[in-house]
Amino acid sequence: MRQFFRSHARNLRASVLIAVLVSAFVSVYLTDFAHRHDEHLREDAKRKQGETEASFNKRKERLEKVERIFYRQHYGWEPWENFELKLYDLRFRSRGGVEARDDIVIFAIDNESFEQVGVFPWPRRVYGEAARRLAIAGAKVIAFDVLFDTPQDPEEDAQFRKGLLASHGKVILSADIDEKEKSTAGNISSVSSVALPIPELEEAAWDIGVTKVVKDSDSFVRSYTVYLERHEPADTPSGSAWNVYPSFVASVAGKYLGISPDQLRTGLKKGLMRNSRVYLLNRHQDRRRSLHGYNTLINFAGPATHFQTLSFYEAIDPSAKTDQMLKTVVKDKIVLIGASAEILHDLFPTPYMERGNTPGIEIHANALQTILSGDYVRVTPPWLNECIIFLMSIVTAIVTVFISKPVSSLATIFDARLSFRVKNSRIGIYGLAWFLMYLGGGFFPPAVIYFLCGFYAFTQHNLWLPMGYTLVAIMLTYLFCVVYMFLTEEQEKKKMFGRFQRFVAPSVLTQIMAHPTEEYPRPRRVEATLVFTDLQGFTTLSEANEPEVVVAVLNEYIDRMASIIFKYQGTIDKYIGDAIMVIFGAPVPFPDHAERAIRSAVEMQEECAKFREYGRSQGWPDFYMRIGVHTGEPMVGSIGAKDRLDYTAIGDDVNLASRLEGLNKQYHSWIMCSSLTYERVKDVVIAEYVPAAQVKGKTHAVDVYKVYGLQESGRRDDFWGEGADAKAPKPAEAAGEEKPGIVS
Repeated sequence: MRQFFRSHARNLRASVLIAVLVSAFVSVYLTDFAHRHDEHLREDAKRKQGETEASFNKRKERLEKVERIFYRQHYGWEPWENFELKLYDLRFRSRGGVEARDDIVIFAIDNESFEQVGVFPWPRRVYGEAARRLAIAGAKVIAFDVLFDTPQDPEEDAQFRKGLLASHGKVILSADIDEKEKSTAGNISSVSSVALPIPELEEAAWDIGVTKVVKDSDSFVRSYTVYLERHEPADTPSGSAWNVYPSFVASVAGKYLGISPDQLRTGLKKGLMRNSRVYLLNRHQDRRRSLHGYNTLINFAGPATHFQTLSFYEAIDPSAKTDQMLKTVVKDKIVLIGASAEILHDLFPTPYMERGNTPGIEIHANALQTILSGDYVRVTPPWLNECIIFLMSIVTAIVTVFISKPVSSLATIFDARLSFRVKNSRIGIYGLAWFLMYLGGGFFPPAVIYFLCGFYAFTQHNLWLPMGYTLVAIMLTYLFCVVYMFLTEEQEKKKMFGRFQRFVAPSVLTQIMAHPTEEYPRPRRVEATLVFTDLQGFTTLSEANEPEVVVAVLNEYIDRMASIIFKYQGTIDKYIGDAIMVIFGAPVPFPDHAERAIRSAVEMQEECAKFREYGRSQGWPDFYMRIGVHTGEPMVGSIGAKDRLDYTAIGDDVNLASRLEGLNKQYHSWIMCSSLTYERVKDVVIAEYVPAAQVKGKTHAVDVYKVYGLQESGRRDDFWGEGADAKAPKPAEAAGEEKPGIVS
């Protein structure tokens, strides 16, 4: 691990810096999201002690500007917020519904009720009758999500009041509070209005609850206002003060738990419902506004119709539900009465939107179950959210760097095996494989792990981890790190290309550049096969022709030989006049480097014969090639002075390969290989064993083989030397010894 961090220090530093910048950027948007329901400034815009009027106005103007920019004109915040919210909804759908409380019953004002009762709106005596019958049936709380803020027929209002009184303090009525902004002389202020039930109904009810729907930016309902604080004007009975208005659900829960209206308001200001803590998302108050709501997240039990629901007319029609039947349904339970008919436009999208919109009255039921059960959906604090984003960005950056070498190696393998040619043009998939594997290895592991952690925290602990913003941070960190790695790799590839383009086959060069972080130039001992070639007849050409002709002939010859060498993915170490030194098995190792070398040597001889025939037509002298092949473990890498390095091979194995090329003259052969090479290719070649050959520079004789061709194509040495001068007697024949046998 220490070696990994040392070798990737530069990439790690850059990637961590990218992660820090990305996490800081995303945290700004996450802060905006966390305060999406807060209507406050970070600093109260009220005059401080000793502050002048001018200073106060200047500070107030600055704070208002901050609010406008940060909370209202924050560019691009909606896609981020919507992404987070949709992932929140997905967690509900994946979790599935939970059991609805059996002490909550809904009597819905639906289409069936319209058919039985008549055209809406109904006479208020209808609601009075419902309250009376439900109270007699033993309902513990009867709550109307219907606004009765304007007088109607006095007789009807009286009948409704009579029904409320008959319920003996079991009825909760709804109210509405709204806030609007107004601009006066360039100053923006807020004015709130309250729509309460008419006084005679308000007095007859146990309490009043505000039905204020909280919508997110995508118009979905996920939160609920537990209570509101309204700054009452000075001309109201209570005078200039901040009064608490419980929500519809809070009033219902308070009545059900036996809390008086005054105790309920006092407790809500402390965040308590009797002795239980009410989990609130926001606890801030902006004194410049006249109204502020305190919200909690609704832990939805399920989609629409999840709670026990009956038609409203069943509460007033004895023929539909007798008193005994009604008692069986509602005794000691909470009865919620509200609209579910689509024509009344009290339907809202919720996290279970795929099952249709949810009626407002059922949203109240879900919020009521959340409060009564205390099973709140909680959110992590802002500081922890920022730490999570920072941590996941850092992890993504390190993982992206960590997989760089495996990705390059695998991409090279896929590219080598799946590439194809179209009209002699190679179509590789290295870039595609590189990107997909970086995506699968750099982005998906941290993203999927965090995604699963977020789901686990929600389904098992009702904890909302910021998933969308964190995934965006992971994605941005991944993308920027990959871009950085790509650019860095491209720079390394250019360096590699400059080092190797003259020496290796394009396919080998592709693999080298696919591993820019590999220290290929560093000298190291490798197993490889070395090939030396020399051209007989080139000296004669040089003596008889101008240098321009000699260069043209040499280039033609080298082009032909290099194409064969590159075909078998050899590395050209150097050109020494007409001689060529080739390495097979380095810098990219091949397990069959000996066979590649032999096949390359045979094919070069075949090409040399064709080149000789072509040269005769040009008036050139005959060219014959001698080749020496040896397999060993030379030192291969960049060797030389500090500012002048060459990629080459050194060692005794190099000298032996060179001597074998020269030994061809003594034995009148065209390709000669060492016994180490022959042992690796004996199933491929046709060769003659030469025991105990004395090689210049060696104190002991070595066993070598004269290569005559490949088994698949037969013996070809006569063709390689066709037209050469008459051969001198071979040493073995001159001594009267038996000719060594040809092995194949």
